Amino acid sequence: MLRGNLKEFPLLNLLQTLLGSKRDGELYLEHPQIPAQLSLRQGRLVSAEAGKRIGDEALELIAGMRYVPFRFEDGQAPVEENLFGGLAVQQRLAQLIEDWQQLELLSSDWSEVLQLKPRGKQIQLSHDLLKLASLSNGQSIATILLGTGMPPLEVARKLERLLELGVLEARPQVQIVRHKLIVLPLYGTPQGVAFVDEKLYREWSPKFRAGFRLLLQARNGPILSFQVLPRPNFAGRVGLCDPDLRRHRLARGLEVEAWFTPG
Repeated sequence: MLRGNLKEFPLLNLLQTLLGSKRDGELYLEHPQIPAQLSLRQGRLVSAEAGKRIGDEALELIAGMRYVPFRFEDGQAPVEENLFGGLAVQQRLAQLIEDWQQLELLSSDWSEVLQLKPRGKQIQLSHDLLKLASLSNGQSIATILLGTGMPPLEVARKLERLLELGVLEARPQVQIVRHKLIVLPLYGTPQGVAFVDEKLYREWSPKFRAGFRLLLQARNGPILSFQVLPRPNFAGRVGLCDPDLRRHRLARGLEVEAWFTPG
């Protein structure tokens, strides 16, 4: 069995190695939202599956996958062929990968959730784009790529256009983790700003590409929102200015729950 990740071993290079050695077997792409499989027989790609898609549409999805763990298992189990053309299949896949790479705004993390942005200037959309924008609101990229009934690359290009126009935005799907922190006053801190330990800040900042805020809640109290900044050697604590402490009735040494949110 061969294991790895497409981040270090891009799909085309991997397939060239496997097909060149004429190894028969199954290449499993362990995508967290859309598990996929390619079947190799006698130096040819003969079958593709991705989610509920098969054949060329599955190949389109597979071409867009990045940073995905894979494993290759040798074997000659019977397989129903759904890719035809021999070497032309590899050429098609190479072109599809290039097409996906042209999409600069659509995230390669298909767990990200698409949301309609607040309306700014009026934008005239075609019926197809308007329908797709409505369907996409609150759904993950993976759900939309699989669920519209259209070819996945066509959907991806339309999502790219909606992101470019500012109709949609994509936000990471981040599991909420609540941290117990002790409140401390920090003199000279601007109002509306909370300081947390820089290690905690660095842990969470990559998960929010468009910025994030800190939410605080004392026991049975309201949820408070602050701009968040890092501070060295501040583990287990959250620093606020005196005016914010007084306004929100938070005392030095009070334990609060804190968590991060996009914003």
